[in-house]
Amino acid sequence: MSRPIRGHAGAVDPETFADLTADALAHLYDLPYLQTHPLGTLLGARARQRPTEPRGAALHALLLEAIQSLRPTDRAIGSAHGWRTYRYLFLRYVQALSPRDVARGLAISDRQARRVYREAIDALASLLWDRYIAAGAPAAGALIEPAERPDQGAAGDAPRPPQDGTGQGDALLEEEIDRLTRKGQGRTADLAEVVNGLRSILDPLAARYGHCWSGEVPSDLPRVAVERSVLRQILLGILAPLLERTAGPVSLWARAARGMVEITITAVVGGRPLPADWGSALEERLVVSRRLVEADGGDLGVELSAAEVRIRVRVPSARRGSVVVIDDNVDVITVFRRYLEAAGLEVHAAETGMDGFRLVKAVRPGAITLDVMMAAQDGWETLQLIKNDPETHAIPVIVCTVLREEGLARFLGASEVLLKPVRRADLLAALARCGLPVRAEGPGSSP
Repeated sequence: MSRPIRGHAGAVDPETFADLTADALAHLYDLPYLQTHPLGTLLGARARQRPTEPRGAALHALLLEAIQSLRPTDRAIGSAHGWRTYRYLFLRYVQALSPRDVARGLAISDRQARRVYREAIDALASLLWDRYIAAGAPAAGALIEPAERPDQGAAGDAPRPPQDGTGQGDALLEEEIDRLTRKGQGRTADLAEVVNGLRSILDPLAARYGHCWSGEVPSDLPRVAVERSVLRQILLGILAPLLERTAGPVSLWARAARGMVEITITAVVGGRPLPADWGSALEERLVVSRRLVEADGGDLGVELSAAEVRIRVRVPSARRGSVVVIDDNVDVITVFRRYLEAAGLEVHAAETGMDGFRLVKAVRPGAITLDVMMAAQDGWETLQLIKNDPETHAIPVIVCTVLREEGLARFLGASEVLLKPVRRADLLAALARCGLPVRAEGPGSSP
């Protein structure tokens, strides 16, 4: 969907507002696109941003906050429709799953998923519309192109500090970075796959500004200890402003260096002198990327010269992924431990649901395997504890059971469901889909 009614100067109606909401969600992790999105103007995202924070980051955080506010309360636990709507938005836009994977996660057909998508968009747009009206919806001028406003420069520039800064933007950014960091605990990413995946955004952007970009990642480069969607945002937040503001080609390459992966991005200035304040403007555009890098234990440096701009990003290379196994059958724990350790994973085990929940909070693993039929506290209760706790709800749970209750398991938040007895290949494939670095072969690799 193209961005609707850009430059429109009249009042916005609920249907158009819903279209804007859907469009902003479709570009939720493309902060340069959100930077000038009309929905940000309507919802007052500028007033919530910190002085050096791109406006797109404020709209990004606002949409994620709105999704979370649709989560049914415990008293509404019986509302299957409300939970399904929330789970669709959570899986599609917070966990960044594909529409097909969301349908699978909800145990519904692709056709049903399309209907749930429309219901979910309507629910979110209705919530945001109520906020828009409560804040005093403007009768006109609501969707003026931000570049036409007197307090903003050219489209894509870093916005000027709001005159009535409340500091809310800074708190929202910190909250969002903390959420993304917790979500990515134990996850890893393939840098080459992420770079290739960004081409659909960056190729048209480079063409728009009349030059090109390239990305070269060695085939033997280790995975990085950064969640995939976070790594996408880091790179997009660096590459987009360089493509927009420099005249020459932009290039990316990477290498392994002492437990880190070093990513170097250069942009040729193109023979024309940079404006005196361009360095500070670039730093403002890099705020979100820098904070995300630092939150994952890395660093970001910028070098400016008359010939080129060079940005170096260092992020930790992936260590062994970790899994918490929760099962009251010690034989199952023994077998799973053999499967997982042979695949290069670190294993922690608990024989009761409550002990498992405490272990998950302490270890923050990349994934959890969970038995359902356990004494004292069954797996369903444990799964609800994990998914209702803000510190653990983003950790993927693989339910391993003799019961054929895939629909219930996915409804309660399970990422994968495996029937016992669990084959090694099936378990490792499920963990790989959850984002863990799984070594395919090794001692004890037979099913």
